[in-house]
Amino acid sequence: MNPVMDYIHQSLATAGFAIIDVEMAATLRPDIILNGVCAASDIGAIHARNALNNIPGLIRLRVKLAGQDRMMLVVTRSTDMLADRIQWITGGVVEVLEPEEAVPVPVSEESPIVADARKREVERLAKLRALAAQEPPAHECHMRREIFKARAELAAIGG
Repeated sequence: MNPVMDYIHQSLATAGFAIIDVEMAATLRPDIILNGVCAASDIGAIHARNALNNIPGLIRLRVKLAGQDRMMLVVTRSTDMLADRIQWITGGVVEVLEPEEAVPVPVSEESPIVADARKREVERLAKLRALAAQEPPAHECHMRREIFKARAELAAIGG
């Protein structure tokens, strides 16, 4: 299972709802959502293929919290005291809680947090590629190990 689906299932099991938003997921569960870029991609894929439609009894709503400038998708099995439960978990006052429209939820514009994470990941991969492209020294040393480690990591991620 991917980290975003882990987050959704664990949130449903513990709080009874899950807010499907990268920033909120990373704030609520930083132990699961380690990489904002990957999470944003996973959330986009979940929306694109309607991956949550196969969870029985799931209700899809949109929520806007005070201080937020966007609507976020919320999935829950029960709407009982949902606004209160969201406030208890997030600390944000629910301004809007409404049924989701029948049309697929568009992937929101990239947030500054996700953009920064994407930039850092691009820079890290560029450094990794530059290191992997170097000719390793013939003798055993730290640099040789780092070059082979970089090559192995790039091979593992297909980069």
